[in-house]
Amino acid sequence: MLVRSVRLAILAAALLAPAAARADELADFNAAVEQAATHNRAAIGYLRTGNVDLAGLEIDRLRQAWQSVTSRGKPGVFDRPLYVKALTDIAMRLVTADMLLNMGKPDNARASLVGVRDDLYELRKSAGVPVLADCVRDAGAAMDALMAYDTRDVDFAKAAETADLAAKADAYGKTLAGAILGFELDVPEALLGELRGLTPVSS
Repeated sequence: MLVRSVRLAILAAALLAPAAARADELADFNAAVEQAATHNRAAIGYLRTGNVDLAGLEIDRLRQAWQSVTSRGKPGVFDRPLYVKALTDIAMRLVTADMLLNMGKPDNARASLVGVRDDLYELRKSAGVPVLADCVRDAGAAMDALMAYDTRDVDFAKAAETADLAAKADAYGKTLAGAILGFELDVPEALLGELRGLTPVSS
């Protein structure tokens, strides 16, 4: 009986080890990407406000941080062709952003950096990889759709219009709830109870 239990434990460890390794490599990839994304967000912000010198500094830091991403192996969760395409496109966008900034075209440089953010978003979405930045982006998009009703009167006599408003409000609520609950953000307990009613949470 003891020998059988040991064999089962060894088999379980052998089966769980690859999954744990995959989780670790994805976590390392996400951490490296977030480090690069921090510089990308800063560069986009500086370009938006016209601070070209600081934007250039952040682009240099971004390119250095991106080398840490590309030096890693592909996490198993990603489709290889999509992964290779995304990383190739991003590398080209970084070179292009640097060139455009040096050519005195900050708006075009900023567009290239926004493209980097979009490429990462699409890559993660394709593999169902959740990160807080993408949840915030989804919540922002849902909020924008909902706030379209803030600029015009709602005709509550029209069923289609009220149904659309309700659907957009529901989509925003569920997206926000998913972000808060999924990433365990610090919110009041009373609000957590309301959010748990909006979206199911796995135990």
